[in-house]
Formats: sequence, structure tokens, C-alpha cells
Amino acid sequence: MHTLLLCFALSISPGQRVAAKGLYGKGIVAYEASRFDEALSDFTAAYALDPAPSLLFNLGQCHRKLGQWSDALAAYERYLRERPLAANRADVESLIDEVKKQLPPPPPAKAEPPTVVVVEAAPPKPPPPTASPPAPATTASSGSSPAVPAAATSAPAPPSHRSHWLGPTLAAASAVCAVFAVVGLVRVEQYLGNETFAANGNADNWGTASIALAVAAAGGTTAAIFTW
Repeated sequence: MHTLLLCFALSISPGQRVAAKGLYGKGIVAYEASRFDEALSDFTAAYALDPAPSLLFNLGQCHRKLGQWSDALAAYERYLRERPLAANRADVESLIDEVKKQLPPPPPAKAEPPTVVVVEAAPPKPPPPTASPPAPATTASSGSSPAVPAAATSAPAPPSHRSHWLGPTLAAASAVCAVFAVVGLVRVEQYLGNETFAANGNADNWGTASIALAVAAAGGTTAAIFTW
């Protein structure tokens, strides 16, 4: 287990084949003699002449013996990539696990400085505009008409049938008409009781009496109308 592979590629020129085979043989001898530096040099030169996948396994073995863990891991993994169906795959995977345990832990990730977010302060809000004082009410002396109360703007009430002077006027007219009526009645009575009027039956007296009676009636009617 964990021995070198003793195979050699044949797809090279005769001269390269001879040189690569000689280097490969020297590497095997050096490896078995635990001269791993010398074996690593011979295998590397042989791989340069003939890059056979089997040489990758031998290179990995030399690096592992020398404690070169990273190089050994790279050689083993490349070997499995080029020969995925290798007969010793299980052994190589075991060697890979062993090498990984020898690797130093990866350095901790460098902490990045925290990103400082600068938040700009919002500009102060301007104070709300103050309400302008109400304009003073104008007086009559300023030439403007004074404010009219709301009640004054309503439609005026219809005038009453009688004004402040109509009452006395109606009373005076009624008195005058009453006087005319009384005078007319007195005059009628005088005409009717006049013996001359009764004896003579003068039509003029009747006319006068009728006029007096009409005046009295008109006066009484007028007085009644005005009084109402």
C-alpha cells in the first residue's frame, strides 16, 4: 500500500522514452532509499518528458514524505482528475484526507471595517406662517360707509295702511263732515218747519232742502269712511 506506480507511458518518441524511463528508474531507487528530494527531482524531470498520470501519484508521494502538504494534495487531486477510474482510487482518497489534516487552518478572514453610513439630517422645517392681523374696521370719517348689520339687509316690512299723520287727519276730516251733516240736518229741519215753505210749497226750498240733506248725508258717509 502507498507504493509507487511502476507503469510508464509508451506514447513518446524513442529518445524521450529512453530518457524518461531512465529518470523514472532513478526516482524509484531514490524513493526506496528514502532520498525523497532526489526522487522528487527525478520524477519531475521524467514528467516533463512524458506527462503520464502515474507520475502524478509518485510526485504526490514524494511531497507527502517531505511534509509538503499543499503540493502533495495538488498532485493527488490532479491524479484522480486524470484517472478517475484508477484502481487505487480508494487509497488516494484516504491519502488526501490524511494530507488535509496536516494542512494548517486557513487564516481567519480579514474583518472588513464596518461601513459607516452617514445620514444627513433633514433641514429644519420653516415655522408656519403666522396669521396676519385682521384689518381694522373703517369708520364713517374715513369716507367708507359703515358696515350694515345683517338685519338691515333684509327686505323692509310693508308700510302700514296708516302713517303717523294719517290718524289726526282722518279725525279732523270726520269732525268737519260731522259738522256739515249737523248743519245740513238743521237746515232741513228749518226748511221743513218753515211755514212759508209749507204754505207756498216752493220748489226752490225743496231743492235747498235736498241739497242740505245731501250735504248732511255726504258728510256723515265721509265721516264714517274716514273713521274706519
